[in-house]
Amino acid sequence: MLDAVQIVVLVLALYGLSVLAATAFRTLFPRRRQGGFRPFLSLLVLVKNGEATVEGVVRNLVGLPYVNHWGLANYDVVVVDEHSGDQTPQIIERLARRYGHIKLVRAPAGASRAAAIETGLGLCRGNAAIVLDTTGDLDRRELLRTVYYLVGPRQGEVAPCGRQVLGFR
Repeated sequence: MLDAVQIVVLVLALYGLSVLAATAFRTLFPRRRQGGFRPFLSLLVLVKNGEATVEGVVRNLVGLPYVNHWGLANYDVVVVDEHSGDQTPQIIERLARRYGHIKLVRAPAGASRAAAIETGLGLCRGNAAIVLDTTGDLDRRELLRTVYYLVGPRQGEVAPCGRQVLGFR
């Protein structure tokens, strides 16, 4: 039968072995990191009467860990309001005052979804624009993973076909 001191020593020894094994594994098999050039992104959010969800979606986007080599956000967020009848525009304006890289634009009256996207694209500064809406859950990891499909693996530059527009639902 083991006493308390022997159990503590055994637990610490097992912990030390697991740390040693993990360090050896990371040294032998380093993760490939996505370094180098990161294209500037524009995240285009379409919203209509979304006062219940829009603040959470925009705050989630503002918190993306996608930064340039200076540590600044490497993206902007353009929110296109499709003539909401609720407090959605006021919520976005408040968030835009708090965070510098959010812009609000209102789609023309009676505009189609495509016209709303075109209106938002006029304010997008990014090499690529990703179109989002506020109806579903946004997986931040999937969004960031998508960015790396835009970057050429060998050239380290954005694929040369002008601004790319990706849609998420």
